[in-house]
Amino acid sequence: MTEEAISYIFKVTEIYRNIIQLFSRNQYTHNKITLGGQLRIKNIVLFILMIFLSGLLACKKENKSIIRMSERDIQLTNPLSIGGEFTLTDHNNKPFHLKDLRGNLVLLFFGYTYCPEICPTMMNKINEVYNKIGLLGKKVKTLFITVDPERDTPERMKTFLSIYLAVDSIGLTGTRDQLAQIAKKYTALFPKEVPKQSQHVMHSTYLYLINQSGKVIYIIRYSDTAKFIAKLIGMAMTN
Repeated sequence: MTEEAISYIFKVTEIYRNIIQLFSRNQYTHNKITLGGQLRIKNIVLFILMIFLSGLLACKKENKSIIRMSERDIQLTNPLSIGGEFTLTDHNNKPFHLKDLRGNLVLLFFGYTYCPEICPTMMNKINEVYNKIGLLGKKVKTLFITVDPERDTPERMKTFLSIYLAVDSIGLTGTRDQLAQIAKKYTALFPKEVPKQSQHVMHSTYLYLINQSGKVIYIIRYSDTAKFIAKLIGMAMTN
């Protein structure tokens, strides 16, 4: 039995003792309830507390499982059968070709600058990754492909990405058809309809790791930590 389980048992035992003492100190209640009734109350209280204990232990076990999954063992195998070359317009209004980044690792993310939570959270995490990997960051490029080309102008993307100082990032846009085709290559979500001015856009939360040859070698989940991603990059550098 783990220390945490023992600690929970002590806590539940203490709560149980306090409740029983409360009943015994209340003279009125003590006089009105028969011995059999008192035993039933004790059993009910004990049953409720044991359910509470089981719930705590189950939650703890589930949380540990989530941590283990998000900090899962890294196995970089053969490139995945998704992704591929593409050409878009960068945040400086210049043509961009994925092949121009040969020799670098690439982190690719589909998002949009008006995103209220997912995109800023992911970009903050990537910023933390760059801080962790230090000089290795010079060989890691981050691509932010918009799923909202009508609102995400190159200028707006440039401003948005400039917030994340440590990240060597490039904002990318194109026509809706171009972007939809690229998203399909990477099995990412892309909205079929043009969003309204205040409308949120459904999009994927995955971060794609592309190796020095332009092949996707890992799909990073939104729940994966900066520490995990930094470790992943370090391994990819040596493969």
